Amino acid sequence: MSERGIFLAEFDDDYQRVAGLDGDSLRQRIRCYFLLAPSLLVHPAYVWQAPLTHSIVNREAAGILAPPFTKIVLGDSPSLSEYMNQRIAKLARGKTSESNMELLQYRRWGIDLTTQAAELSERFVDSAVSFKDSRDSMFRQLLLRDLSNSTVAGESLREQIVQHVMRYQQPVSVKKIIRALRGFISGAPLVSLDSVVDFFRRQHLPGLAKDGKFYSRLLVLYYRANVDDGYVVAGLPTLDPNDPTIHPYDPHLFWRVVSHVFGPSVGEALANDESPSVRNLLLRLKTDSDWQLFVKDYNKLRVDMEKTLIAETDQLAGELEMQSGYAKLKLLPRVWRKQKSELVTSILGLAFAAPTAMDPGFLAIGGGVTAIIGTALTLRPIRRFRDEYEHHYLSRLKKSLRRGIRLAVNQTGTADRQHSG
Repeated sequence: MSERGIFLAEFDDDYQRVAGLDGDSLRQRIRCYFLLAPSLLVHPAYVWQAPLTHSIVNREAAGILAPPFTKIVLGDSPSLSEYMNQRIAKLARGKTSESNMELLQYRRWGIDLTTQAAELSERFVDSAVSFKDSRDSMFRQLLLRDLSNSTVAGESLREQIVQHVMRYQQPVSVKKIIRALRGFISGAPLVSLDSVVDFFRRQHLPGLAKDGKFYSRLLVLYYRANVDDGYVVAGLPTLDPNDPTIHPYDPHLFWRVVSHVFGPSVGEALANDESPSVRNLLLRLKTDSDWQLFVKDYNKLRVDMEKTLIAETDQLAGELEMQSGYAKLKLLPRVWRKQKSELVTSILGLAFAAPTAMDPGFLAIGGGVTAIIGTALTLRPIRRFRDEYEHHYLSRLKKSLRRGIRLAVNQTGTADRQHSG
């Protein structure tokens, strides 16, 4: 998965609202993704739907969000300008509340949208991505799978419907509701976030339609419908903490590791400093051979941990008399979510410095099972990582980063003094 590009769901205004993202948290995520992933993928409509995205794309992150490391998805349109023209024309013909809301988001920019779209078309010329299946088709497939009896990662729509009906003792048949919803998804001319919510209002389940967790799950499926096997949606764990299990592009984990390895001042500058010097440093790091080695080792550690977790979960499932697949999808995320930061920084401490004692303090499921998982994670990934890890490039990278950060600070200070003078 670490070889796949990232679709920036965080650029969507719905995502920002549900996740409570502000400018600082969005900047930190974009920089994490840029430094870890081979490429980024932007949905052009998000640029004019979310003012925060508009500012990021057109100003402070314009150097990062550009070819060859960033691409756009245009469907069948030949250019970004034409994509937006076609989208606006289609919405103007529509009659749904959703299309009217989106159309208003575009119209508030006036003629500036046309000018800006042309400028972005120039930036992303020959950098468009298209997928074999349409978003509509993929969204319907994902919704139907989430409503089936199949075990899926995260808390599925089916599970939430059952829980809601039981919790509030609704006088309705769960089977009947799910059957009706599946029929609507299969046959409706338009299936969107709003149309699914409207379905539940018509079914006299307004509480479910307004439930934040339910809407977040809809968003998870909607964003997945925007990519194929070449891309991953990095922001899903924020919307559904149980999905996926161990994400290769976890911003919280990444910045904690960077600060642990290179020092808090370097981590803070790389994540948040908006000076031109630090932005240029980010671009240089992207192709720096020592940084690429660090990313390779970072990913290797994560993969080793993931393999160990999955292997041990099979035994855990046997201990608890659970189905192996269910344990991996439902129990494993909880273990990882509680332990990822402490465990990874501890292992990195062992790998990048002298050995120290470590106590993972795993999720208490039962003495025997805890010992099984704790022993596996404490020994195997650490030994494998330390045996194969080489230190020689790290000192060069630390010096380079600290020198770059000092230079950026000095340049910023000089510029401030000249401006005040």
